[in-house]
Amino acid sequence: MKQYDKAFPDFDKAIQLDSEDATAYWMRGSARVDLKQYDKAFPDFNKAIQLDPNNGYVYSIRGSAKVDQKQYKEAVADFDKAIELDPNNGFVYWKRGSAKVNLNQHKEAITDFDKAIELDPDDMIGAIFYYIDRWNAKLRSSNLSTILDFFGKETK
Repeated sequence: MKQYDKAFPDFDKAIQLDSEDATAYWMRGSARVDLKQYDKAFPDFNKAIQLDPNNGYVYSIRGSAKVDQKQYKEAVADFDKAIELDPNNGFVYWKRGSAKVNLNQHKEAITDFDKAIELDPDDMIGAIFYYIDRWNAKLRSSNLSTILDFFGKETK
């Protein structure tokens, strides 16, 4: 059971002992997201990025929190940075694709879902989400030939 409220004194103590430790900030931010305390989570993510600007994971978790807040454009920017820093992370392509679906950028989202599938072909659980979201993006594109193409059927 997640008892984040009991972990905050430990996060705070870790930060007090080493205020340059980016990990303590992003972990506390993640706990705050789980508690829906976004107003407190974003400053923690921002501080973690300031301390460790080459950590793609922090950009991806901040991007995920922005999706939760329906800040899709800002989330895409974070996912872009995460991908720049770690271009082989299929999960981030999936998250960016999901944000793009919400921005009605269906073709771009499909490209991201395809990349996620390419990068994580053995991740069966992830693949389920990648394919479902890829299908959803194709469906939302309202292009019958694209949908039929998804199933490998020829259209004439």
